[in-house]
Amino acid sequence: MKKKKIYGITLLTLVLVVVIAFTVYQHATNNINDKAKDTSNQIKTTSQDEVASANTENNNTSDSNQSNKTTKEIVQAKDLLEAYKNNPAKKEPTSNGENITVNGVITYIGQDSHGTPSINLSDKANGEGYVLCVFGSFDELEAFSLGQEVTISANFHIMGSDGMVVLKQSEVL
Repeated sequence: MKKKKIYGITLLTLVLVVVIAFTVYQHATNNINDKAKDTSNQIKTTSQDEVASANTENNNTSDSNQSNKTTKEIVQAKDLLEAYKNNPAKKEPTSNGENITVNGVITYIGQDSHGTPSINLSDKANGEGYVLCVFGSFDELEAFSLGQEVTISANFHIMGSDGMVVLKQSEVL
């Protein structure tokens, strides 16, 4: 009788261990697959030659585009972050906020945490993201390269909880 009880407990323990091991394996496999999908969907990498080529093309087209637009103050990405971070009144979300022209270096191209097409701007390649620029479609992102310097016109939306200035309705100048 005592042996049957021990065998029963041992069998239940073994079944429990197998179930836990299977659950952990499934969870780990799903996380790896999710990370692989996120990486392929969100990150676009380019060679240095592509960055240089894109910079040359954008400089040529931006000169002609900027002559068609009125002259407006262009603020650097890091300076914009500092201005908004130090002014509590400017941290409130808006639906159609102040129009801003910002210049910076692209450190990220892809979807943001809400799944919208976005780029991050910094003051240098591989730098910390200061400004998140949200675009209308993912097709617009194809014109960008990591490390490319760009000037963007957009409307302030919110000072994000991640410490970045979020701009919506972004357009390349």
